[in-house]
Amino acid sequence: MRKPAFVCKEKPTCVCKEPVGACKEIPHIYVRNPAYACKETIHIASQNADVIILLLAMLVPLRYTTCVLRTSISSAGKWKRTTNFVLENGNEGVLSLFWSSSSAEGKEDMMQYEHENLVKRLARLTSASVSGDYNPHTRFEWPESLSDDQLWMSRELLSVYDTTLIEQLSEQQLRQLSKWESINFYSLNIHGIRELLVEVSKRLHAPGYEVLAEFFHRFLGEENDHMWFFAQFCLRYGRKVYPDKSIKFPVSEEFSDPDTESFLIFSRILIFEELVDHFNICMGKDAALHPLIRQINAVHHEDESRHIAGGREIVKSLYAKLASILSREKLDALGTYLKNYMTASVESLYNPSVYRDAGLPDPFKCRNEIVKLPARRERHRKFTHRTVSFLNKIDGIVEQGFVP
Repeated sequence: MRKPAFVCKEKPTCVCKEPVGACKEIPHIYVRNPAYACKETIHIASQNADVIILLLAMLVPLRYTTCVLRTSISSAGKWKRTTNFVLENGNEGVLSLFWSSSSAEGKEDMMQYEHENLVKRLARLTSASVSGDYNPHTRFEWPESLSDDQLWMSRELLSVYDTTLIEQLSEQQLRQLSKWESINFYSLNIHGIRELLVEVSKRLHAPGYEVLAEFFHRFLGEENDHMWFFAQFCLRYGRKVYPDKSIKFPVSEEFSDPDTESFLIFSRILIFEELVDHFNICMGKDAALHPLIRQINAVHHEDESRHIAGGREIVKSLYAKLASILSREKLDALGTYLKNYMTASVESLYNPSVYRDAGLPDPFKCRNEIVKLPARRERHRKFTHRTVSFLNKIDGIVEQGFVP
């Protein structure tokens, strides 16, 4: 079977006219073509799309008829530019260009790609937000009271789930616990939203954030609505909002430059929103819950799905800039900061005041024993696996197996 031309052996001269290995910044092209049933490697000096397509035509004995170029990030943390092509005989092939984000070409292309992708994605999300606009004051029907004889939170989301304690509680005690865990969950939302409103407002129409302004306006408006209806729920049915006793994560002097601080702020917002969204998805579909509880969670999930999608693009764009200027050691330190924040966010779900209000004995001891149980760590993994997977794909900043 005939193989493509210009395939590098051990020490040939490449298309770039340099010996293999002489220029470490030159990316590698991998050609996978069913016509050859092989995978070969060549070296090129240009990342220009026309050059790649021309090279493809030289490699393949049959002319291509279509060729689509796109860029993405590979599972190994390297940037990948992929060309899908269809030959005149109907065969399909894939040509992929990989380069390390540590190379000069990789850093520049990574930043440009993330910026372009950010602008396009946020425009679509902003348009979807406008189309789905609603009035929170008329969206919900608020009954005078909610019965204590039903669950207020999905059973599998309760902090005692998969522990021996849940087996020791009567159904009535479990319902009481679900009521106060529900009030705690919405209280955490209120405090988290308050923080993100402050941080995002600081950057609204600020230098460097011009392209984000329209998305930020919609984001801030929707988050303000969310805080209102969460507070309504807490005050109407719990007669209180639990105070914010979460561990604070100020940005240290080490990370005080504006770009690094913004990356950490938006990463924290994303971590918080994805954790909350896991609960929203579950409760929005749980037929065992009151219709109002299902509706609040479903509405919040609908909005948060856009916020999360936009937040991921913002985080990737901010990281692309940092990756070009920070050392590996400092980038790893950012990952440690985010892991600590993720752990604190998950542990805020275990509130001694909740156990006290539910009538459980020794609430502080109860909290400290439950939060470290292996079975609960497995629940933590399920709560955060989407976030961990996303952050891992950003240059491995959080390891794939991390569990808060």
